[in-house]
Amino acid sequence: MMDAALFVLAFLLAYWVRYGLQWFIAVEPAYLVPLWVYTPSIVILTLTLLLVHWVEGAYRVERGRTLLDELYIVFRATLVAIATVIVIVFLTGPAYYSRLIFGYTGIASLVFLGIARGVERAVIGEPS
Repeated sequence: MMDAALFVLAFLLAYWVRYGLQWFIAVEPAYLVPLWVYTPSIVILTLTLLLVHWVEGAYRVERGRTLLDELYIVFRATLVAIATVIVIVFLTGPAYYSRLIFGYTGIASLVFLGIARGVERAVIGEPS
């Protein structure tokens, strides 16, 4: 499924922004962790994002739904999924996880899904 690949890609971009570029806040050397440490988080986040998007109706084809309607559903579902995963990870996971990486992932997911939905509509000739 294309969305799952986009969610993983968003996480990889978020990891690079957080640990590679270190935007906004520098990462203390003691908290620099390799990407493989986030593997369980990537899996949980991807599954949660897919589930919440499905529940919110992002994968339902509805006549008359505009691109703006679709983007609103994607925004709402992404926000709920990211918040849910943050709570799960920080209640059960180690303390060295970066909170910013989940925020960056949410933003990247919204951008990637927005572009994908727009391209899909352009390809099939559906009005925005």
